[in-house]
Amino acid sequence: MVTAANILMIAGSIGFLLIGLRLMSQAFQKFAGQGMRNTLSMLADNPISGVATGTILTGALQLSSASVILFVGLVNAGLITLRQSIPLIMGANIGTTIKALILSTIGFQFDIMRVALPIVAFSMIFIFSKDIKRRALGEILIGFALLLLGLAFLKENLALLDQKPEIVGLIKSLGGNDILSLLLFLLSGIVLTVIVQSSSVAITITFTLISSGSIGFDQAAAMVLGDNIGTTLTANIAALVGNTQAKRAAFTHFLFNLLGVFWAFPLLTIFSGFINWTVIQLRGEDMYSHLVLMPLGLSLFHLFFNLFNTIILLNFRDLLISISSYFIKDKPKSSNWRRFLPGDKLSATNEFSILQAKKEIASLGRDTSLLFKMIPRFMVEKDEVGYKALHDSFTDMRHNLEMSGNELTNYLSQLNSEDLSPEAKYRASMMNNMVLKLKMISDSCLKMQLILDEKNMLKVWFTPKQRLNMTKMFNLVQESFRVMNENLGDDYKIARFEYADELELSINTLRDKLKQKSIEQVEKGKYSLEAANYYRDLFSLCEKIGDHISSINELLKEIPYHSLSKI
Repeated sequence: MVTAANILMIAGSIGFLLIGLRLMSQAFQKFAGQGMRNTLSMLADNPISGVATGTILTGALQLSSASVILFVGLVNAGLITLRQSIPLIMGANIGTTIKALILSTIGFQFDIMRVALPIVAFSMIFIFSKDIKRRALGEILIGFALLLLGLAFLKENLALLDQKPEIVGLIKSLGGNDILSLLLFLLSGIVLTVIVQSSSVAITITFTLISSGSIGFDQAAAMVLGDNIGTTLTANIAALVGNTQAKRAAFTHFLFNLLGVFWAFPLLTIFSGFINWTVIQLRGEDMYSHLVLMPLGLSLFHLFFNLFNTIILLNFRDLLISISSYFIKDKPKSSNWRRFLPGDKLSATNEFSILQAKKEIASLGRDTSLLFKMIPRFMVEKDEVGYKALHDSFTDMRHNLEMSGNELTNYLSQLNSEDLSPEAKYRASMMNNMVLKLKMISDSCLKMQLILDEKNMLKVWFTPKQRLNMTKMFNLVQESFRVMNENLGDDYKIARFEYADELELSINTLRDKLKQKSIEQVEKGKYSLEAANYYRDLFSLCEKIGDHISSINELLKEIPYHSLSKI
């Protein structure tokens, strides 16, 4: 009878696998740093280099879900197109087979303890280093050792289950090469991967089952096909908070694997013969005569399936895009101005989340400038219905900007508390300050709107000269916004600071000039005192907004000054 102790031992073994995978993935992100992000965008243009990049990155990250979520996040951020993401995702499917090949060789044909423990010993050289990259390298090695130990414990505990008559009977009742039995194993592969949230862990469990003789090769191959479908769930769940293109990118991952299963499942018997022939060529022995060779054969099946599937479907990217577009429609334009804020799942990794945050700040800057553009309209709108509509639009826009700013501040604060590299922590800090400045600009816009509300309610009117001068001030501030938004949207290292400084000086000069002229005009009786007070408050707030814009540009200056890698 299966006891609670048996279940806990298996769960603990799987825990070792998951922790090892997670540690390797996080450590690799810190080891690679920011440069990997720029390389991804550059290599995504060519489909062949895209597949190669996805393969290499996933092989390094050791988590196909993490890399696919990263690619979906890049689509969401607008850094790569949906079409560019498809080769990267296909490459991720190939990359995840590398780990299976390593485990099928080291984990089943060598004494795992004799491999894992020396790896831990070797990692000690790096793990206590003060250098973050060396320490990350040590964590990669420890993660791999934990992965091997988890495999050893899993083999041991699943072997104990094989001695249970009820377990053996259940597995045998499911056995067979008929279509119904193979479909059942296919479904079990999907369910297993969804439960453990890792195709690598699911395939490792399948390795242990086939190496013990509990299931045959065709049944194990059917489970691997199911694993490939089950692993797509994570990215699709993460993409739920993304934009339409991100959802489509995640859905194409599901389509890619599903279509692959459609053509591979009917050919399982033929595929198995080809894999056995390959094992004979590599090892000189029939895999069916040696259980220890079964995991190697299964890992080769996993590799060839994803390789052939990529070769077949790479030329049908437009079809995948059309199908995903059919199922995931474009969202109708909304008036609530809410934007996507990257969450932990979609951004996938802390280092890569910095890039998502950069895109969000650029979006927040553009929307804040649109809020300011509404201010001059309060001066000229005389129709009561039109004024109310303008007022409602302003209130709605500012409310959503405030919510987005607060969410982004919290997001950056959470990132800064995680185990980021020093460069990434500095970037997160600078970005957090930029968001605070944008929130201050929004507050100043609200003050200006309230001033104009009060002025209009009391029927205090500006002279043509005052309106002309305010228009000059508004135009200068709007030009400052334009330059700031260009700087926020481009590579921070090539931002335009000289022109931004000139605009800030022009705003200050005009503020001083208007202030002096206003005093003189009041003394001459050309401006009423009430109008002069509202006038002075408005151009002073414009100057304050100019100061905040200037501060954002100054924060941008700090990043290249500290020789940080390109954002």
